[in-house]
Amino acid sequence: MSFDELYDAYWKELYAIAYRKLRNREDVEDILQDIFLSIAERHEVLDRPGSIRYYLHRSLRNKIIDFYRKVSVKEDFEVAWGWLFDESETARTDSQLICEDIARLVRERVSELPARMRLVHRMSQEEYLDHAEIAKRLGISVQTVKNQLGVALRHVRMALEEYRTYSTIAGIYFSYFFFG
Repeated sequence: MSFDELYDAYWKELYAIAYRKLRNREDVEDILQDIFLSIAERHEVLDRPGSIRYYLHRSLRNKIIDFYRKVSVKEDFEVAWGWLFDESETARTDSQLICEDIARLVRERVSELPARMRLVHRMSQEEYLDHAEIAKRLGISVQTVKNQLGVALRHVRMALEEYRTYSTIAGIYFSYFFFG
């Protein structure tokens, strides 16, 4: 099946399913564009044995889950942002101290990581490179990048457990790296 045939055969079906879940035409179209673009870039998907329909539905399901995660993160961020930038002097001082403490703790924990893992973390979090770009620059696989970031973020997350009261702030940090 060619890409054009695949698109013609499944676009309406996937659109209807996604629209029932999202109720927003632009979001649905963005998700479908991502799915079909990934197939266009990876032609081997078309040649896989098994059901391309199953693959498309699974991809759609995952994209919708990711979409809702990002929406949730955005709402958490807006709540935390409002709290961090409360106009009262006390709230500003408190939030500055909390942010400084968390930033210090994160820097300490990151400095404890092995050198290569620290480099992968820095490239992701400070240089804002995606997994593929990090892998390319370091000559390692994308999966290795994901694994190293996962270990690094778990290490930092464990350190932030003591700040459980401020979980919304920590949630913003982690959600950005897992879903951003």
